[in-house]
Amino acid sequence: MRGINKVKTDQKLRSLVVLLTAALLLVMVTAMTGCVKPSEQKPSEQKSSQVKAPGQVKIPEKDQIIQAVRVLPEVTKNDEAAISTNLRIPQISGMKNVEIQKSINKALAERSLQLLSENTQDARAFYEETTKTGDHFWKYEMVVDYTVHYNQNGILSLTIDNYQFTGGAHGGTERLPFNIDLNTGEFLALQDLFTPGFAYQSIIDDEVGKEIAKYTDGFFEGEEGFNGIGDNRTYYLIPGYIVVYFAQYEIAPYSTGMPEFKIPMERFGASIDQRLLKK
Repeated sequence: MRGINKVKTDQKLRSLVVLLTAALLLVMVTAMTGCVKPSEQKPSEQKSSQVKAPGQVKIPEKDQIIQAVRVLPEVTKNDEAAISTNLRIPQISGMKNVEIQKSINKALAERSLQLLSENTQDARAFYEETTKTGDHFWKYEMVVDYTVHYNQNGILSLTIDNYQFTGGAHGGTERLPFNIDLNTGEFLALQDLFTPGFAYQSIIDDEVGKEIAKYTDGFFEGEEGFNGIGDNRTYYLIPGYIVVYFAQYEIAPYSTGMPEFKIPMERFGASIDQRLLKK
């Protein structure tokens, strides 16, 4: 009997040792797991240090600077007896400040929607009048489209073309520039790109004058021709260049279109916004 009791006692002791060993191992594994550094965790287990804004713009939490935004068209079409319209108005997304984004989108759409309302009203009135008189009616047409020229380094530059045909030999296009600081929402005039007091106009005047001199015709002369860019010159940006442009009939006949002139940014040295010189 004593032999049997001794065996049972030994078995209990061995079982207790096994349990204590297993418990000790479990505590050690738990402690080691809790000490794993974030960099050693799987990507799915790590807490992201970045947030992804709309338009696939990654913005670190400690750095709220916007480098670029997403630009997509808001499309409006209509075709009736008096007028045909096809509008692709740019709208942006991806800014941290939603209120500034709304303000920019409103500005991008404002002029085109104004022209749409005016042209539609005029077209319907003229159509109704000619229906009564039997006179010939030229169906109105309006087409709006845009081009994104620059969308990097915290600056967006695009142009919107408002084409209108209201009868006559041909229609006309109004080109509107939008150059926007994406971090402040500010619309940038040409002078805003330079150090205050810098004589940027003389440099651009010189470049434009040289280009026009290459042509024997195609531009007006004298007072009707080019006499400097003046203030508030329309422009847009492309990588490495400022492009200044003129409206139809401003310095040239309709056949010339809207003359554009590319000015290398390097001409302005350290006096131009240095963000524009980044690749």
